[in-house]
Amino acid sequence: MLFYNNRYSVLSRALNRIYNVPILFYDKRLIQLTMELSSKTKATNVLDVGTGQGADTILLSENCDYVVAIDISKNALVAAKVLSQLNKAQNNVSLVQADAENLPFQKEIFDIVYCKDVLHHVSNSILTVQEMKRVAREKASIIAVEANALNPQMIAIGLIYYSVDNGVFKNTGPRLANIFLEAGLQNVQVTETECLPRHILFEYRSPLSRFLDSHNAVMLRLLASIETNWQNHAFLSKFSNYLIVSGRKESNHI
Repeated sequence: MLFYNNRYSVLSRALNRIYNVPILFYDKRLIQLTMELSSKTKATNVLDVGTGQGADTILLSENCDYVVAIDISKNALVAAKVLSQLNKAQNNVSLVQADAENLPFQKEIFDIVYCKDVLHHVSNSILTVQEMKRVAREKASIIAVEANALNPQMIAIGLIYYSVDNGVFKNTGPRLANIFLEAGLQNVQVTETECLPRHILFEYRSPLSRFLDSHNAVMLRLLASIETNWQNHAFLSKFSNYLIVSGRKESNHI
């Protein structure tokens, strides 16, 4: 907890997620996939569990009427508030300090319940998903984005930050799908996405990222082409950066 409180107090890290063109490209792509998997072009209420510094919350707010974002870290929520104000998203975003395993909401409120890089941190991932399901409406989608244990970049990050990120090594498609099934969700599927090591290439300390900022249009077309072609190779996609696991809350599994 102390590690992430300190990490999330660095505002430049949060600003990078919004103003760094290649990182924003990838984050928008993840949110687009989330909306496609939820089968909703526009949702009413979305819950972002473990929002961190709020970058995904802001992007979600562009695709729904209202987003509630929770995080256990107070420092994270301070950064998320600044980011939402800078992006004029505060009118349809609420930030709440809360524990993912004990969500402070009544049941059946949200159209989509979303989390990214959360399940490998919590002490009980099944309980967390059950909580996400509890606050979801009937037929709502529950979606989790997790680092892929087979991806070289994520393996490196997991080793560097082993004390807090060692849970990454459990993130296989079958295990994540089983968590959703154990939590009582239906229509569970796992989608692989992203091939380039974006955290290494494009983070705010990367000179490559600063160079590419002046060649935005060409760079974005190139990134889109690379990622689309990668996605079409079933074998290669198994080593993608992220796994997106999705499921649905059915009426007889409340």
